[in-house]
Amino acid sequence: MPTSNDLISVVMPAYNYEQYVQESIESIINQTYKNLELIIIDDGSTDNTWEKINQLKKKCEKRFARVVFMRQSNQGTSITLQKLINMSSGVYISSVSSDDRFYCNAIAVEHDFLALHPEYVFVVGNNDIVNSNSERIGWDVYRNPVELSDENCRYKTFCDWLMQIRPDVNFFSDDFGTYDSLEKGNYIPNGWMIRSAIAKDVDLSEKTPMEDWYLNLYLSQRGKFHYIDQILYSYRWHGKNTILKQETCEMLSKKTLRYAKRKKMIEKILRFFRNH
Repeated sequence: MPTSNDLISVVMPAYNYEQYVQESIESIINQTYKNLELIIIDDGSTDNTWEKINQLKKKCEKRFARVVFMRQSNQGTSITLQKLINMSSGVYISSVSSDDRFYCNAIAVEHDFLALHPEYVFVVGNNDIVNSNSERIGWDVYRNPVELSDENCRYKTFCDWLMQIRPDVNFFSDDFGTYDSLEKGNYIPNGWMIRSAIAKDVDLSEKTPMEDWYLNLYLSQRGKFHYIDQILYSYRWHGKNTILKQETCEMLSKKTLRYAKRKKMIEKILRFFRNH
């Protein structure tokens, strides 16, 4: 097992989740991995999210090697995540949404994998699904919340559903996280860890409205992805989940993918001239 004590940056873009943000922060405080810094940007919340974050500041300062809490006018998740990545000083970066939560061993498990496998740039585990009361649930075939024991429970974890919608991808092989597979659509679960030195060159902006998909497309060109078949993260299913209309989702997908392809082509041209 790795014995290194690498600093890991945990980043959180927060927006209007006053009900959940403290639970999310507490899940980071409770990590078994010790050498962490915590960076949170409140992206212009209009509820009490900022106040809830600051109520835990002293506790965080006692727990973490470095704590940065920042508030800004609303700029969107892409720009906010880019700022968080740029502000991080860890060897690795781990991300958590302000309404979700980590399992207590999540960062240790993911760090151990990346520390042992330098050819990989990205690692992530399975997600369970919790409701607004933090109770674990499942989904029926239409992604309606049901109890795990319900006979209509089709998906007990987030990855049960992801594997069903992407049967062309073997999550347990090097097919997972390839550029070609991601080009067809994002299927990566939440609660990932990435190598900071590689992530710092990403270009997230208003041109990449689906920031998680674009980040994955970018990283997939620089190294391998790994899926750990272990629940390490809780994905919250509640009334505020961002569910886009199909036409809106298709428009944002096309915009994100178009920008990713353009950047990929520019990089190919630059590599050609550097090598000739």
